[in-house]
Amino acid sequence: MLSDRILNEVLVHTMQRMIPKKNQLANIISETLSMEKETVYRRLRGVTMFTLGEAAALSQKFNFSLDEIIIGIDQEASVTNMMLKSFYAEKKKETEKNANVTIAFVEDFVKDKDTQFGMALGSIPFPVIMPYKSISNYYKYKYKLHEKDLSEPLYFKNVKQLQEWEQDSMMDTYNLFREISHTIYIWDKKIIPIIVSDILYFKSLGLMDKEDIEELKGELLSLMDGMEETASKGIFNSTGNKCDIYISDEDIDSTYAYLWSENRCTSLLITHYMYLLVAYNNKSKCKEIKDWVNSMKFNSTLISGTGGKERISFFNQQREVIGKL
Repeated sequence: MLSDRILNEVLVHTMQRMIPKKNQLANIISETLSMEKETVYRRLRGVTMFTLGEAAALSQKFNFSLDEIIIGIDQEASVTNMMLKSFYAEKKKETEKNANVTIAFVEDFVKDKDTQFGMALGSIPFPVIMPYKSISNYYKYKYKLHEKDLSEPLYFKNVKQLQEWEQDSMMDTYNLFREISHTIYIWDKKIIPIIVSDILYFKSLGLMDKEDIEELKGELLSLMDGMEETASKGIFNSTGNKCDIYISDEDIDSTYAYLWSENRCTSLLITHYMYLLVAYNNKSKCKEIKDWVNSMKFNSTLISGTGGKERISFFNQQREVIGKL
């Protein structure tokens, strides 16, 4: 059964795709539901949920079908659950099984030589963080914070850290994604500042110690070095496959992703630091997200293979932010 949280998230992001600007969307919802702005923002952030009656009124206002949303999620959730479980499963046997299914799934796309993998990034995605153990643990920690209500503080060190065999499975997937013929990343420039701000917040609460922060700082700097090298060449060194990296001039609240070839497709909506993933495998939904991701190029700056000045400036700014840790 689908949870109220998943339904609420998909409802919110259906509306956000139609009205990307937060203030404008909040105004329309407020007028439609005769609701105070603060209450609207709580609904949009997922602090409280839209009721069924509110969702019905919004579906009429925005002209989309609640039935299609519910049926679509229910039918297409298997890939979503697989990807989450492969990263967060606690038992070795379960993790290996789910990771193997994930790898087989991506391999089918790799076999299609025309495959394109595109992402509009609201957070650092799996295919980028997989080689970095501390950053991977950080996102696992964020997931645990959202997983359930916590009656006592959750310390970073108390979350079960990724084991060597888990890291090996992730590296297999990481390398496989680089076999895809064309990758497009549209990067929200505030991703690193948000991560740094969160880490400093956890430090202020005593949930992370100096050693935790130094490890994260080192890996974030290493991640920036790797991204800059890829951007300067416009290809992945390991495979020579094309990688276009854009810096968005707009805020990207969530991560939208797609895998697309002539033979198959899938698309993902990723929110709340990978708390929620919703997968769509039908062609029309995939095309909608593919077109939306690619439309972001028009409000973004290409920094891979060209745009040397913009590329150097961007990565220097990110390193300066990371240096605050």
